[in-house]
Amino acid sequence: MLANVIPSTVTGNSDTADYKDTILTPAPELSNCESSTVTTPQTGAGLPIPANFSIGTGIVAVRDSAVVDMTGGDPAPDGTVTFHLCKVAGAAHCDTGGVLVGTVDVTGDDYPVTVPSPVASVTSAGRYCWRAEYSGDSANDIPGSSDSRDSECFTVAPVTPSLTTDASDPISLGGTVRDTAQLSGTATQPTEPPINLTGAAGAKDDGTIVFKLYGPSATECGVLAYTSPPVAVDGNGSYQSPAFTPTAAGEYHWVAVCTSGSANTNSVTHNADCTDAQEDVVVSTVASSLTTAQRWVPNDSATITAPAGGTLAGTVTFQLFTNATCSGTAKYTQDVAVSGASGVTVGTTNTVAESASGSFSWTVTYDSTNPAQRDIPASCHETSALTVTNGGTVTSP
Repeated sequence: MLANVIPSTVTGNSDTADYKDTILTPAPELSNCESSTVTTPQTGAGLPIPANFSIGTGIVAVRDSAVVDMTGGDPAPDGTVTFHLCKVAGAAHCDTGGVLVGTVDVTGDDYPVTVPSPVASVTSAGRYCWRAEYSGDSANDIPGSSDSRDSECFTVAPVTPSLTTDASDPISLGGTVRDTAQLSGTATQPTEPPINLTGAAGAKDDGTIVFKLYGPSATECGVLAYTSPPVAVDGNGSYQSPAFTPTAAGEYHWVAVCTSGSANTNSVTHNADCTDAQEDVVVSTVASSLTTAQRWVPNDSATITAPAGGTLAGTVTFQLFTNATCSGTAKYTQDVAVSGASGVTVGTTNTVAESASGSFSWTVTYDSTNPAQRDIPASCHETSALTVTNGGTVTSP
């Protein structure tokens, strides 16, 4: 240990003077100084990192806090602390490498000195470790020190998003059903590298949602009736399944399975046990109705004969009246040619139907063009009565 010695002269009234040495307090022996660096990871706001530290929306701010101390002397603090941050696998530490977050001067009146690092942003879930390296103070022969122990590490957890769904309205069999999912709380994808100093976040989560329809079943899920193709996800938002046409009536249940596109967002399934009433859709059959209405199409025929005179030739005229006396104006008239040997039968080809009750009559006239065979004048000898009783409407059970 060295001592500071200052010579001094003490004088008096005598002709002689006393010469003395003044010995001051011993100075520290700086060659024996040792430094230590102990660090604590913190949030970007300088708070302790919680046990359930989440990636949040996809980016979180962090920093390190180094306490630099020394033993063996009492010089003024000096030097720098350099901070690196690593994303590591398993139980590894940030012993080398990593992203250089910054170098901060060590200043203050006395040791120990707390030195906060600049803020860094991490954009990926996983394990991270800091390394803080104190440069030492060469002017005072103080060696450097560092800290990259397990206490310098922290874990960022992925988020579990919210997935809610709403099935389409009840339908009749033959219609289509859909499901609509509302996805929220996803995190953006990691950047490359996953540590930056600018606060830049990654792109939106790019996972998929698969919609599954089970049923028909009144209890539990039932059989799988339909699986949709994957519907692409672009972050938070509303996503709809393709339309599906069930082939049987009953109660169906939608299940939505969201698969994340990155490690920052957990995958999630909604209504896996088919108990969410909002995911139920009822497919029903409808009642059938049958209404009858009778229709009668009146037609007539006549057979023409002559015992002699050769081949028949002429015209039969049919007239239909909507009464029993062949009076008034005929509703239907048709002339039919007659040609051939005796015994020719001809008839009407009426297609107009009658749907109401009533009486009907026909007149039939034969106009012969064979001079050997006489005409037959009109006669009202055909009548009929129609009673129509329709049964109304019959509905299925």
